[in-house]
This record gives sequence, structure tokens and C-alpha cells, in this order.
Amino acid sequence: MAKNDTLLLDGIIDDRVEQSVPSDRRDEAFEYFAFQQILSDCKVGAWHLPKDPLQGRCLAPTEGP
Repeated sequence: MAKNDTLLLDGIIDDRVEQSVPSDRRDEAFEYFAFQQILSDCKVGAWHLPKDPLQGRCLAPTEGP
């Protein structure tokens, strides 16, 4: 990773820790940020996610009748 990328990422995580998003722990702030980026890149909406977390898989939308 380029030095600029590292500085930018550190700054984003520092801001989230200061705002306690989702908590004031650096590791949790990084995990939350990473999950947000992964889900936004995949364009996964809440309707893709299983209601029962024990299922351990994402539900794909059905196509057509």
C-alpha cells in the first residue's frame, strides 16, 4: 500500500475513533469501515443478508417468476 493511502486510511480511522463510530476502539472502527467498503463495493443491500445469522450465507435475489 502506498504511503499516501496509509496516511489517508489512518486519518479516516482516527476520525471514526474520535466520533466513537461504532466505538472508541481502533480495531472495531477499522472492521466497521472495512465492512462498509466491502458491502458498498458489492452493492449489497439489507435484503441480501439473512435474517438468521446462523445461516452463514447471503441470500441472492430471485430472478423472474
